This record gives sequence, C-alpha cells and structure tokens, in this order.
Amino acid sequence: MRRFEGSLPEEAEVVIVGGGFAGAATAYYLSLLGASGIVLVEASDQFGAHSSGKNAGMARQVIDDPFTTQILKESVAIIRGMGTDFVDERGSLLLCKEGATILSVARTHPSLCKVIKKCDAVQMVRILDTCDFDVAIFTATDGAVDISSLLWHYLKGAKKRGVTLARLATVKEVLTEDGSVIGVVTEAGLIRCKVVVNAAGAFANDVAKMACLPELPLTPYKRHLFATPPLPFVVDSWPFVWDVAHGFYFKPECKGLLLSACDETPTTPDDEKSDPQALELLAQKMKEHCPPLFNIPVSRYWAGLRTFASDKRFVVGFDPLLQGFFWVAGLEGHGVTASAKVGEIAARMILGLDVENEIVNALSPARFCR
Repeated sequence: MRRFEGSLPEEAEVVIVGGGFAGAATAYYLSLLGASGIVLVEASDQFGAHSSGKNAGMARQVIDDPFTTQILKESVAIIRGMGTDFVDERGSLLLCKEGATILSVARTHPSLCKVIKKCDAVQMVRILDTCDFDVAIFTATDGAVDISSLLWHYLKGAKKRGVTLARLATVKEVLTEDGSVIGVVTEAGLIRCKVVVNAAGAFANDVAKMACLPELPLTPYKRHLFATPPLPFVVDSWPFVWDVAHGFYFKPECKGLLLSACDETPTTPDDEKSDPQALELLAQKMKEHCPPLFNIPVSRYWAGLRTFASDKRFVVGFDPLLQGFFWVAGLEGHGVTASAKVGEIAARMILGLDVENEIVNALSPARFCR
C-alpha cells in the first residue's frame, strides 16, 4: 500500500480526518476565520475519493425537514456568492403527491421555490406527461454542481492560507489523556494536537473507536447511479427531476441522463461494490411511475455511500465524552449542497465563536444516548 511521501508537522492546533466535502469545507472556513496550525489528512490517494466524488452532483435545497432545508438554502446562497459558477442553476422539479410533508415545507419558503401544477411541470420536461404525480415543487436556484471545482476551491483556499493537506496519510490511532484529545498517529507519524475533527464520512464511527468512544447511530447506505448514452429526446436545459413520492431522480448529463432509483441498502463503510439488482429496481420504478424512461439503455453504473444519523439530521459538534473530539458527519448525501454552511458552522464552533443555540442543539452529538 502506498503511503504519504513527505513530512507532516509534529504539532498542530487542529487535525481534520477526511478529505471530502465535510473536511475540506471545515478546513477552508477555519483558515478563512484566521485559524492556524491546521492539518487535513486523507487516507486515499486523492481527495473526495469516496462519497464526495461518487454522487450525482446536484444542489437540492428543499427536503422534508424544515431545519435542514434552511441550512441547505443558506449554503447554496454562500456557494453562489463565492464568485465562480459552481451551480448551473437549471433548477429542479420535485414531483409530489398531494398531502406530502415536503409541500408544507416548500410553502414556507415562497422566495426559494413554488408549488406548481402538473401541467406546468410538463411544460418544462415533456416526458413527465405520463408520469405518476399530482404537483411539483420548482426551485430555480437548484441545479447541477461542478463537484470537482467546488471541492478544490475549498482545498486550494485552505492551502493558500497555510493549511497542510496530506493524502495517503491514514490515521491509525487518536491519542487521549485525562479525557482530552492530545494527538493522532498516522502512517506518516505522530501529530500532537488539541482538536481532532472527525470528517471521515462512512468511516466516522471507525475514527471514534480509535479514540475509545462509543459509536453514534450512524449508518452508511449504498445508492446506485446510472448513466445512459446520448438520448435523442433529452434536452440539456432541463431541470433535474426528483420524484419524492416513488424515490427516483434523473438529470441531463452528456446529452443523456444520469439516474438513480434512490435505493438505500445498509452496508459497511468499505462496501462500494455495485449490485446488478439495482438496475432491476430502476427498471421497475420507471415502468410503474415514469414510462418514457422504461427500458432506456444504460452505459455504466456505480455505487456510492450516504451516511445517515438515526434522526436524519447532520452531526456537527464536540463530543461530550471527549474534550477536543469534534464531529462533522452524517450529511445524508447532502454534503455537496450543505458544505459551505456546515463548514462555516463547524469552524465557528471549533474556534469558540458565536453559533445560534438552535443550531448547536439540533446538530450536537450530545443528542444521542450512548
């Protein structure tokens, strides 16, 4: 196995474990707020190698939970204000049945989205004419995200302000003494530090166990994505379409479509192997709920992981059982969209700056009994 080539600092203020969106955005905002002595370590040979690089790259702001919707809304606004077009803003259509919980959430954000009739949704995406939904939520500022550019915006910005970035630097142990973090042992050596940020995605509980902490109720779920070859009926300017009632989505990509059947299979953090049965699930859902996409050709497919907390809210905050151990985990597949706001919240908490009590309490790992 290849290992980190070079030297890591022997001492740091903060060591961030994980080089995906959670870790990169936290490093970025720590540096932006003036922190120094920050080291980000990633076990893989590239940053964003796991969930951060294997997702559909969509900014979706409206979900069933009003609290998380507000975070996503604020995060997209921050990303749009960064000065580069990371989100293409083609918009989104969320297909719903009457009475769906998400409709009540949408109606509390009239400046963000609007509930439209089926006929209006069909005017935007013609193939929806025979699909199984009653109304749709249209969010104009949603869209496809350039995930590589956004991730590297965080990483390059952090590095420019003095953050040390290290790939192939697997963490083997989190050192503690008298109830506090004192350092981490990596394959490249020991780094003494005051704070360890656990941004390890599906591996977050593995990092916690290195610190002899009990696990949080975090579960990785496998989800598949399918890419088609170019299709003659696809219009590049379509918004992405997400059927929240039946669980599937699609978006234009490379003159074809990128689709998912929104499968959720509990699995282990290292299991990203694709399953042919997921293709059968996609075909079944298309046949029943979106006939124009039944039996379309698929050129390739792959699996990625999304990690959920048991209450389906993000986990951001210091662990009450170990001083200096900070969680940024359980981002539920919203890591791309939420990255800016979550990174800012995490950095402010770590530095002891003001964060609204409602946010602190809602995201704290202390909400779980262990």
